[in-house]
Amino acid sequence: MNFGLKDIEWHLNEGYAFIDMTVDVKQDVGGFGELHQFIISNREEKLSISDWYSKSAGNASYLDGIVRGEISKIDDPNIWNDKEWVDVIFAIIAERQH
Repeated sequence: MNFGLKDIEWHLNEGYAFIDMTVDVKQDVGGFGELHQFIISNREEKLSISDWYSKSAGNASYLDGIVRGEISKIDDPNIWNDKEWVDVIFAIIAERQH
């Protein structure tokens, strides 16, 4: 695997950074590329991943594609604190498992 930093945006006043990175996965025969987007938050002087979105071969990861749809860029470090939104996500996941 080769990792590359595509973009980083510092939002220091809001306490987070947006990181856009590429990953090239090499296999014995062929390979593929992925794009990962992270929001890293500074909470109580500890860095943590607040949100993560993955695209593989130009498409959203299976779970992200099902429950979140196509996102051009994640931008809400507090999204997982929205209980209503999280409940909808888990309801979609539960529905898909049947």
